[in-house]
Amino acid sequence: MREFKEDHERHIEDLAAMLRKHFEEVPTGPDGKQWLTKGKVFLASAVGDKAILMAMNDNETDTNTAYTRTFERDDIWEDAKEAIRKGKEDEKRHKETIEKLISSI
Repeated sequence: MREFKEDHERHIEDLAAMLRKHFEEVPTGPDGKQWLTKGKVFLASAVGDKAILMAMNDNETDTNTAYTRTFERDDIWEDAKEAIRKGKEDEKRHKETIEKLISSI
């Protein structure tokens, strides 16, 4: 999980750097979707490990979908494609790992 957190922090840094490079506004804090994402995991913690993993898996599904949709766009900056591709691969790996953990419980 620590590795996942480090990956997510690197994704934020990479994407923020790309936005700055292209003179776009960089978000400074969580939006409603991010609070919802954290909330699902927090609420699941009251039920147990499997519920936490299922909430995390749900969040990874959303993140994978977002990366896939972004990567498939034809209007993304050429120099952003590699960062998006790497993020997409990380998120796919996260989801696969979480799914294996769920199936082992």
